[in-house]
Amino acid sequence: MKKILVTGSNGFVGTHLLKSLYEGGDKKVYTLSRSGGGYNHFSSDILKFNKYGDYDVIYHLAAAIYPSECERDPYHAWLVNAEGTRHIASHLSKGQHLIYPSTSHVYDYSTNKKFISEDAPLHPSNVYGLTKLLGEKSIKDLSDRQGFSNTILRIFHAYGPGQKEGQLITDVIKKITEQNEIVIRGSNNYISPVYIDDLVEVLTNNQIPPEVYNVCGNCISVEEIYRVIGAMVGNSNILSDPTPSDKKYMCGNREKISQYKKNWFSLEEGVSRIMNMKKY
Repeated sequence: MKKILVTGSNGFVGTHLLKSLYEGGDKKVYTLSRSGGGYNHFSSDILKFNKYGDYDVIYHLAAAIYPSECERDPYHAWLVNAEGTRHIASHLSKGQHLIYPSTSHVYDYSTNKKFISEDAPLHPSNVYGLTKLLGEKSIKDLSDRQGFSNTILRIFHAYGPGQKEGQLITDVIKKITEQNEIVIRGSNNYISPVYIDDLVEVLTNNQIPPEVYNVCGNCISVEEIYRVIGAMVGNSNILSDPTPSDKKYMCGNREKISQYKKNWFSLEEGVSRIMNMKKY
């Protein structure tokens, strides 16, 4: 029976991933986080846990994920995202597989290329992206030396039910349902948000070869996101910021991962699921 360990298991992605992993009886799932509990759960800091070598597959989800918080405390971001990842990878060996959700922030957005492919320049513009990239590099270096396989997923703006405030889609839904008049900031920015069920499907697909992949949805402007969600809740009182701005693209090219996953949620489908759960 395959033994699976999920770090950061009580976070947004971890909660959804566990629901999928618990289906079927061909594996035994263990969880690791600083809080929480339950069967087969370890309450520990990732840097203090040393039994990573006991598992066939490790999903390393534990991370400092909010860019603003990483800027305020770069040492903590480095400790969790870079050093924590290196610590985990240092315990692995041939026959084990590490799955690492990274971020689109590792890319150089200043090129303003509409669709970013996996071979695009890696030049993070913030602490969050830099520390996640350091995590990627530790995995690559140690896997070459120690023989374990790895899959790195560069995620573009994941969203879905249960996500905390501070993420774009969640915040837009909150604003539009609670405010009468909305002024859109950064309306000319383009992103490619991916719905959580699509991300979990990729995470659990064991037919995907161990490589680096972008995981993203369709490219859409921030203004269109507001207007789509506004139309869904019946709020059309949405104004664009009149300040002139150039288009800024932060969208991923998903051709590579689409070889293994064909169907993706549209923004309307994803938001509809969130709103049905919240009963707006």
